[in-house]
Amino acid sequence: MRLLDRYILREILGYAVIGLGVFLFILMTPEVLRLSELLARENIALRQVGRLFLSLLPAKLAWAMPLSVLAGLLMAVSRLAADSEVIALQSAGVGPGRLLRPTLGFALVGAGLTLATTVWLAPLGARTVRSVQADLTAGQLSYEVRPRVFDERFPQRILYVQDTEEGGARWKGVFLADLTGLHEPKLTLAQTAVMVPQADQGSLRLALIDGSTHTYSDREPERYSLSTFAENILAIPLPRTNVAFGPRPTAEASLNQLWKQSQRGPNWRSARADFHRRLALPASCLFFGVLALPLGLLAQRSGRAVGVVLAVGVALGYYFVFLLGDRLGRQGDLPPGPGVWLANGLLLLTATFSFFPVPRWLRFQDRLATLSGLLLRFRGGPGPVTLGQAPRGPAPASADGRRPAGSRLPRTLDLYVARGVLFYFGLQLAALVLLFGLFTVLEMVDDIAARNIPWPVVARFLWYLLPQALYWMAPLALLLGVLVELALLSKRNELVAIKGAGISLYRIAVPVFAIGLLCSALLFWLDHRYLPYSNQQQEALRNTIKGRPPQTSFQAERRWVFGKQPRIYHYAFFDPAANLMARLTVLDLDLSTFSLRRRLYARRAHWEPELKAWVLEEGWERAFDQGRAVSYRPFDVASFRELNEPPAHFQREVRESEQMNWRELSRYIAELRQGGLDVTRLQVQWHKKFAFPLVAAVMVLLAFPFGLTMGSRGAISGLAFGIALGFSYWVLSGFFEALGNLGLLPSLLAAWGPDLIFALAGLYLILRVDT
Repeated sequence: MRLLDRYILREILGYAVIGLGVFLFILMTPEVLRLSELLARENIALRQVGRLFLSLLPAKLAWAMPLSVLAGLLMAVSRLAADSEVIALQSAGVGPGRLLRPTLGFALVGAGLTLATTVWLAPLGARTVRSVQADLTAGQLSYEVRPRVFDERFPQRILYVQDTEEGGARWKGVFLADLTGLHEPKLTLAQTAVMVPQADQGSLRLALIDGSTHTYSDREPERYSLSTFAENILAIPLPRTNVAFGPRPTAEASLNQLWKQSQRGPNWRSARADFHRRLALPASCLFFGVLALPLGLLAQRSGRAVGVVLAVGVALGYYFVFLLGDRLGRQGDLPPGPGVWLANGLLLLTATFSFFPVPRWLRFQDRLATLSGLLLRFRGGPGPVTLGQAPRGPAPASADGRRPAGSRLPRTLDLYVARGVLFYFGLQLAALVLLFGLFTVLEMVDDIAARNIPWPVVARFLWYLLPQALYWMAPLALLLGVLVELALLSKRNELVAIKGAGISLYRIAVPVFAIGLLCSALLFWLDHRYLPYSNQQQEALRNTIKGRPPQTSFQAERRWVFGKQPRIYHYAFFDPAANLMARLTVLDLDLSTFSLRRRLYARRAHWEPELKAWVLEEGWERAFDQGRAVSYRPFDVASFRELNEPPAHFQREVRESEQMNWRELSRYIAELRQGGLDVTRLQVQWHKKFAFPLVAAVMVLLAFPFGLTMGSRGAISGLAFGIALGFSYWVLSGFFEALGNLGLLPSLLAAWGPDLIFALAGLYLILRVDT
């Protein structure tokens, strides 16, 4: 291989790896959040979570690798053109067509790797995901319950445990409601219980000690059965593990199996489309390789900036046509094969067309030159001032010959650095947000096609997803913007010029840190004002696209709520507008023996403001003492002043933390805690409302010393390090959050721990910078 080929391939490979890292970061960010939530909620071993993570990667790589080939080729060729290296090659007698050999060679390798991913690795990953799901469902070795929380995960059963001992294997104060018989609910209470999971049988074995069992028919309340026991053995089904990572039905099939399925059967169109998709995605790498050379050579001034813009634009256009053709093929408007290959055909025509002379009115070089000029104008500013340029006029002097204090601030330097950081920040943020939306749609392409979702619904979903994408991507974009700008300043020896002028490098940190603090403030404002509403809307639209039933924020059936006293309320329905309850049951507990003292039932109950208590209608009262019923009293209407929990106590909205700002979440936590529910996870999320926006400033704090030390390695090193740093933060944040949700870390430390670690590392490195 010639020296020129090696040089170009090394340049392409660097940008391609960076692009692959960015695309995988965007694709895996939701999966990392879901995996951390799975680790916390389902008590799953870290090894299994790692298997899930690795098994999900091939499916993401199938979408990301063609884009990484495109980004690597476009940015490398754009950089060569911008640095006049292509002109130097032409002066040496090497034409631009000579560059086709390394670019097509790289595209061919990328196509081969993508083909291996779509044909072998992706189906293997899908089968592994399915296997892990089966293991987690049928082979769960332990089950952890949280004390003082109504656990509704067991099928048709409600479990409440007052406290746990011996690592969770021994329970104290057990309440179990069996709702399998709708009209004959059975309540079991026990002072202690020993828990033994039986994974092979899919059940949980409970050895209850010193308890009682209550059964009755609500149709014949006078028939009431109460039995006590010294020991009782119960087996209750284990809850199904909620692993929402299931692949498509055809994702596990081999290429040969897909072809056989596409010959017959009700879903032959989908199988045929999936068959062609596995071949069309690798082929796109070759067409990107042909198109990237003429497009990249158009960039003569802005280099990488134009390369990024072109890469994102081509990717959006290609995948839009790809999704459109795929949908038309699955719906029957086009044959599945031509529908899937439609985008590749247009890409090939465009690439071929770009190599031939065209009329001037069809050329877009002038448009691209205008774009390049605008990018440079914003980056350098109107009337750029170099660091060696003399000031336009002398600063006014004071009476003693000294300059005023305000003139000591090198405002030109501040504007110069800030403009560069903002330029790359805006460019990276726009690219990341657009790619985030693109990959989100790619993940739902099968649901969109299967349910014939109109494109306006998809567009509305993306519109409401935009604030969340900005919220997630802004810290990474700012990190990359700071690293790239400082690396370029160092590569162009402008940092040396700044130090030569007697200005400390700490001085240029002022505008950089100001931008970081401003970004953090804007993220906090975005989370407080817009994210709760937009997340509710985008979640509703996501459920529509996924075919899920609409999710209401209020759960009105079979609610279990702890009162202010040792009292449990259970109702079938609650109308918050009229303050009415249907089929209300009130259980008064004796915590010393964990048994029932009294039980109330009413077909209807309403809140009486004058009495400040609940009035029960068509019900009965039954009292217990030492394991036996001592009285029974039916009534038509009765009031009990001790039942004074106001209606607001029962208005429990089932809402996600992302759909509330920090004030609403704080009130929600207080209400749930009073109702006897676990709020550990929500407390972590409340602290993250403040911790995550600040990560933008923390990233600047850490990026500044690394950007100064990049030296002649330039922007490519800054991009690579920024991606690694951003992904490290997400992994560490998910790990800390999982520990906090499990109660292994205080919620404050779980939310602020990653910020604290990165901030301390940044401060340490800043103090060691040679200024």
